Amino acid sequence: MSNKASSKSFILLINGSPRKGGHVANMFTSVRLCLEKRGGKTKILHLADYKILPPDGRLNEKIYIEKTRDDMPKLQRWALRADGIVFATPTHWFNVSSLMKLFLDRLTSLEHYGFLLEGKTAGFIVYGPQGGALTAIMLLMATANNMGMAVPPYSSIFDEGRGDKWIEKEYDVLAKNILQQIRATRELQLNWGYANAKYKISPIELLKNK
Repeated sequence: MSNKASSKSFILLINGSPRKGGHVANMFTSVRLCLEKRGGKTKILHLADYKILPPDGRLNEKIYIEKTRDDMPKLQRWALRADGIVFATPTHWFNVSSLMKLFLDRLTSLEHYGFLLEGKTAGFIVYGPQGGALTAIMLLMATANNMGMAVPPYSSIFDEGRGDKWIEKEYDVLAKNILQQIRATRELQLNWGYANAKYKISPIELLKNK
């Protein structure tokens, strides 16, 4: 894929680790460099920098950006602007971090409003040297897929702390496939939902009308 083809692709990298300079950050920084080398535009969001309240359990089909007194409305807008999202997290007790779980739970309003993440491309990075890396990857993939996101081949990297050399090569494969999936989605203009689904408004139009 040429750099020109992906020059306008915007990928959001979500760091679910409480440590902004830890192993997870090193992993997604490698992916970021590969994405930018291939022409993608990126932005890193460290969830530790933001206040994210737990969901209150209520859903409103007329509200997609929740009016909460925290930073989640800002994060939801970033998610809507992105063509692709890379979710990165350490494992905490064989699962994703509590920061990442809060973030995923609060994306529910975008899904409930009308699957506003549908068609966006997802990638995944997990560091779990004490177990749970595969479980965390599966949870992330299942959640993103059920929110309508597209998961391309070889779009997940889980490091179990063995020092595997192949992981270094996987960063560029992940970046390449994310950008290829974004390009394919644009060119084919696919409808991923029900055959008769007709959305009256797109996420980008929602943002422009704010």
